[in-house]
Amino acid sequence: VYSVEMKNLSGNYPVQTASITAGTDTVKDFVIGTGAVLSGKITDSGSGAGVGGALLYLKNASTGALVGGRIYFSAADGTYSIKDIEAGSYILEVAHADYRSYTGTLDIGAFDVTLNVALEKGAHFKGQVTDNATSKALAGATVIVTRSGDAAIYTVSNSVGNYSVYGLDATKSDYTLFAQMKGYERGLALAKQPATAGTQVNFPLSKPA
Repeated sequence: VYSVEMKNLSGNYPVQTASITAGTDTVKDFVIGTGAVLSGKITDSGSGAGVGGALLYLKNASTGALVGGRIYFSAADGTYSIKDIEAGSYILEVAHADYRSYTGTLDIGAFDVTLNVALEKGAHFKGQVTDNATSKALAGATVIVTRSGDAAIYTVSNSVGNYSVYGLDATKSDYTLFAQMKGYERGLALAKQPATAGTQVNFPLSKPA
């Protein structure tokens, strides 16, 4: 027995699966466009600009299973659509590295639903990664922000050594930051608290002795 998986490449349809038996000719039809469509736009709450590359997790409110067995993404202009949704209650989670995550509940019936989500930047860290001996900016250094119970956030310093990490909780003062780059000892900053205006955390990295 084999499992056949159908992934539609021309639209945001759910993944469909079917089982077939080897050794026999089998015809299996996959039907799309049978359910409701959830669509809308993900925007920056401050500027109103569309946010591309946001991850959308639509989960069954009862089981927690991802609808269609997949994650969806917003387009470059922030628009998104999730198709073939059965009637029921759902939880929508929207995540982006530069914003605070959004979670909301919604009921979907026989008709299409439009839901726009405005993401907030939230508190953030910012700073520069440099060579401790020469003060030269280090481009391409990896900066990691962690906190107990939260997923780690990764970013990379730009051409002038600057970095920023958004979407953090301004009420928490127990964040840990790391900066690392090949050829240098790792930098560490403990018990840091992000601010809406940005908390400066610089990393002057030293080469091994």
